Amino acid sequence: MRRIALFFLCVVSLFGEENTTYDCIFVGSSPQSLFEALYQHALGKSVLILEEGPRCGGAWQSVDICGVAHADVGCHEIGNSVPLKEFLQEYAGCSLIPLDSGYYFSEGCYELIHNLETRIHNSSIELRKNHRVDRVCYNESTKIVTVESDGEKYQGIKIYAPSYSYFSIGNQMPIDQKKTQYHHLYLLINDPTPPRFAYRHGVCNVSRMMNLTHFVDLKGTGQQLIVFQTWNMECPENTLLAELISQKLLDPAAYILKADWFTYEQYPANSIKCTPTPWFEQMQTFDFRGIANHITRWKEAILPYVEVVP
Repeated sequence: MRRIALFFLCVVSLFGEENTTYDCIFVGSSPQSLFEALYQHALGKSVLILEEGPRCGGAWQSVDICGVAHADVGCHEIGNSVPLKEFLQEYAGCSLIPLDSGYYFSEGCYELIHNLETRIHNSSIELRKNHRVDRVCYNESTKIVTVESDGEKYQGIKIYAPSYSYFSIGNQMPIDQKKTQYHHLYLLINDPTPPRFAYRHGVCNVSRMMNLTHFVDLKGTGQQLIVFQTWNMECPENTLLAELISQKLLDPAAYILKADWFTYEQYPANSIKCTPTPWFEQMQTFDFRGIANHITRWKEAILPYVEVVP
């Protein structure tokens, strides 16, 4: 028996362990992708998630900035759909609060992504961060997809990719595709008065802005954290401050304590040109509110948050 065991150890060392073939491989970790991964797992399928960056969430990730933890990356809204609100509460374990622009997470998008990651970690789903997908190849004879990521290869039956992902398929050489940059200016402002807005379209050289004070640990400090999505990085901080004061969105005595920039990058939507097939599905993730289109299907298999998270 000892000789047999040694023989198998030698075989493993020479040829390596047998490759795992996943039923589903998800490229990226947008909220829709994470929900769909949980759904496929609930159906009994083996699931692998490959995330390019160090954080999950895509555009819905959070960042520590201006000395404030877990601030939203950019400006978001989820609307006032009651079914969507109830689904996020029951199945993502989030606490949603009403604002002037509809409902939003009481702790910002960090709450959503953190809770979804918690569900992932409490399952057998494999989540690998810092794994950029470079190429996907499909073998017609074996019906197996091979995903190349940072020098490693993974095999699967079906690939799910969000709208904003990009990689080459088969022997097709990838077209030089540049990521779009979304510049965000964060201002930590001293203002003794309560926040006067949550989400608004922008001012000056700003497309939209969001007061994150509602969702981070700044209540009662006399400070506010506001993020602006700008067209470029030539946006005078004091000009923005003056405009907010003139619109009575800040107290006249308000002043800037700290300013910082964060640039989020993503590929243009639908950069991958591939006809939908049984082995490839491109998920439309343009609008977060599109989650509502999948609620009925997801609820048929996914258990409520409290039933899977201690």
